[in-house]
Amino acid sequence: MSLELFDPDHWEDIFSHIRKHRVRTLLTAFGVFWGIFLLLLLLAAGRGIEKGAYRRFGRIAVNSVHVWTERTTLPYKGNRPGRYIQLTDEDTTALKEGFSGVKAVCPRLSIGWSTTTKYGKKTGSFRINGEMPAIIDLEPITIIAGRFINGRDIMETRKTVVIGLRVREVLFAPGEDPVGKYIEIDGVSFLVAGVFDFDSFGGNSVGRTELIYMPFTTMQRTFNMVNRVGWYGVLLEGDVQADKVEAEMKSLLSARHDIHPDDRRAIGSWNSSKEFRSIVGLFTGIRIFLWIVGLGTLLAGIIGVSNIMLILVQERTREIGIRKALGSSPASIISMILQESFLITAVAGYTGLVSGVLLVEGVAWYMKSANLRIDYFAEPEVGLGVALGATLTLILAGTLAGLYPALKAARIHPVEALREE
Repeated sequence: MSLELFDPDHWEDIFSHIRKHRVRTLLTAFGVFWGIFLLLLLLAAGRGIEKGAYRRFGRIAVNSVHVWTERTTLPYKGNRPGRYIQLTDEDTTALKEGFSGVKAVCPRLSIGWSTTTKYGKKTGSFRINGEMPAIIDLEPITIIAGRFINGRDIMETRKTVVIGLRVREVLFAPGEDPVGKYIEIDGVSFLVAGVFDFDSFGGNSVGRTELIYMPFTTMQRTFNMVNRVGWYGVLLEGDVQADKVEAEMKSLLSARHDIHPDDRRAIGSWNSSKEFRSIVGLFTGIRIFLWIVGLGTLLAGIIGVSNIMLILVQERTREIGIRKALGSSPASIISMILQESFLITAVAGYTGLVSGVLLVEGVAWYMKSANLRIDYFAEPEVGLGVALGATLTLILAGTLAGLYPALKAARIHPVEALREE
């Protein structure tokens, strides 16, 4: 069997049968080509959708918890329902001291769109947030000029701000550097320390740059919000279970503000870890589905090759009988059929594999060079795992396509074969 693999006469015999049935062979090979080609395209497109979804997720910390308060819905300890819960600096201290594995607790404030921001003769209404320096580690903020809020800004309650890209476009002339300039917010002057962009994709990223950040302590003092906290952003260590910390933080705040333990609406929360896990689980399911669809298409091609090999065995029944009568072993017959099957499958499949890779790389190159960005879709990608998986699938396909016809050929009886017309 091993000698036949390198026997030129043996391969010439195989090629002669292929040439004899060119059209049939090409049509059969196309099924394998299309199966592996489509499998590769599906997996590459799935990877592009996955990358696009992660890009929309941006650089949001994947292990963070955000907690805020609303109105109570249940009476408790003499308090009526409908009571609004106001967070305070004491809550911040309790959160910082009450949990291990917490990297940063960021109290946050906002004064909405009711303020008027002015620079020179230009004015605009923007949302103003009071923040701590660590918020840059929770949200996908990218500093494109100057700096972000720092610790001295917080300690000294400096009147500094970091403006969004859209704010710069509205208030400042094109090409003008706003860093070091003063803007007025409700008549109070603030020094522009930096400009930021929001590292996310889609229309939401533009809206997030219509925002001005100032030190949290400055907002408390300047806008008469002393000892008030709007909500919290909490950054956790990588190995900390965010779900557990989220529940414990809500329980702590409920106890501090006399909220009924069964009141689920008084304190709201959002867990980025849970969101990220749901995205990962979604695309795991999508990848499995795409493999099933692609393999189903490839299976149709394999069945085609198997059928053509069965026809070939039937046509060569007399020849196979003569070979066995002259001493060819069943293993030799199996080898002959498998090699022809594998040759057709390998050539067609490898052509489909290369064609798919070239198309995917071409689309990715075009999207990058043209700076083409499609919502929820990034550049398609053929990873090493996909290529190896497709190659192993191809090898398995070639073996399966010829296995049954080869076994049937090996069972042919020489005497009955010689009687075959």
